[in-house]
Amino acid sequence: MPKLLGGLFAFVALAVCIVNGIEPWTSTVRGLVAFFVGHLAGALWESIFGQPGGTVVEASSLIPNESKQNDDNLDPPEEAAA
Repeated sequence: MPKLLGGLFAFVALAVCIVNGIEPWTSTVRGLVAFFVGHLAGALWESIFGQPGGTVVEASSLIPNESKQNDDNLDPPEEAAA
């Protein structure tokens, strides 16, 4: 997100400079400044509204183990066998 926002800021700054006929050196400096400002704004946005890192859950832990359930059903209860 920060690089995207920085690139967007730089693109807009360069476009405005070209449309207004500003010198190339000044346009380049303004584009670089706009990129860094956009990059910082994107990093700030990520830090405030970004999703926090959570724990990793493996897919195998979400699916019940069918072989274990089938084994439990095959064993007769000890009370019924007595």
